[in-house]
Amino acid sequence: MPHHDYDTLETISNTSSPIPVHGVGRTSRISTEVVRNRKAFFSLREEWNSLTDSSPSRIYQTFEWQWTWWKHFGDTLELHIVLIRQGEQLIGIFPLFLETSCVHGRRVYRRLRMLGSDVTLNESSGKYVRYDPSDYLDIIASSEHTSEVVLNLLAHFYELRDSYDEIDFPNLPDDGIIMTKLIPELQNIGLKYDASRQDICPRLNLPGSVEEYLLKLSQNTRHRLRHARKTWLSPPHRPVQPVSTFEEVEQAFNILVSLHQKRWNRLGFPGLFYGSRAEEFLKEVAKIFFVRGNLWLKTARHDGNIVAVRMGFKFKDRMYDYLSGFDIDSTAAKLRPGLALILAMIEDAAHDDTRVVDFLRGEEQYKFDLTSDVAHVWRVVIRSPGYSGRTQLRFNRLYRLYDHLRNRWSYERELLEVQYHQHGIRSYLFHYLIFRADRIRQRVRQSRTLTP
Repeated sequence: MPHHDYDTLETISNTSSPIPVHGVGRTSRISTEVVRNRKAFFSLREEWNSLTDSSPSRIYQTFEWQWTWWKHFGDTLELHIVLIRQGEQLIGIFPLFLETSCVHGRRVYRRLRMLGSDVTLNESSGKYVRYDPSDYLDIIASSEHTSEVVLNLLAHFYELRDSYDEIDFPNLPDDGIIMTKLIPELQNIGLKYDASRQDICPRLNLPGSVEEYLLKLSQNTRHRLRHARKTWLSPPHRPVQPVSTFEEVEQAFNILVSLHQKRWNRLGFPGLFYGSRAEEFLKEVAKIFFVRGNLWLKTARHDGNIVAVRMGFKFKDRMYDYLSGFDIDSTAAKLRPGLALILAMIEDAAHDDTRVVDFLRGEEQYKFDLTSDVAHVWRVVIRSPGYSGRTQLRFNRLYRLYDHLRNRWSYERELLEVQYHQHGIRSYLFHYLIFRADRIRQRVRQSRTLTP
């Protein structure tokens, strides 16, 4: 059912007595509500941001990120935002949507997923494009009420057990509420789930000063960073500059898109902006975060032209190194403007007493050169207690396999299209096979490096 068909905020329960869920019950004075329409969603803005500001949440749980994601990727999905209140106080948010899959008009599979999740959409061009812009997703809960929020969410999922087949949570941080609080409760009450590690996330825990940080790096990496600092960050010229106006944000972002796509297409990847919705989404996010003071965006110029752009997000005690691009054909490329922008971000983070510079998902070598600390994100799929039969379980697994293969094929088709545009019809398949073989070798080498 489309999200715009709902006109009210639905209260699922408001009880003063516990509701048992195999040993789990709701806490007294706790109410659970479900938001199912855009108007009610938007009305939560102040309460939502108040909770994210006071809870251990990340930039991807802010109202601005979640709302903008819904605007650009959620037009065919059904909102299911769970609110947990203690009296009048909002103590927990679980921003979900219900995804229904049909075959020949018949509903065959329903799953609850988090706003911000990876989605594969059929674009107007006729091709399927996968979008996955959110690096971390999780429950939003105040620190002092985390346990109550988790228990009431479990009760909510149990009450709705006949309305969904599975709950699918992607991009869960190691130290998030789902992984540290919800999963242990699932084990305690006997609910079945599958958990798999998705991606590695290198991150830098900043020491007392940048110089102290540099001394901990390898000699080669330290030399490259200091050379980049001397070339790009030192007086009198300082060709690395922050954006300072709304117009500069748009100009820098447009150049970032162009440089990012040019570089990654040359390497054989489709790039983040293969689908048009990604550019529209991130441009709007950049403008919103610029106004709110959460945007880190700097450019590097050479001979008057922008040759590199780096965009990150600042939130609480963390800097998120989100996206970059540099002109691989510029004569300035050998002077490492991209590395200079990374160092500028690290220096700014240290100056602002930021605790962590998060390099987010990805196995690019420079991330491992700059830090030895890594985290991971996980995918957890919880089976509905209303569907415990073996036949249903097998069907759900088959559907997940189909969904995975569909996404895999969509991505491989993007890779083939990139190779076709780069090398033409005569040799694109050959270059695709070379690219794929090289990626396998890189993954093998990386796994050996990270294995203790």
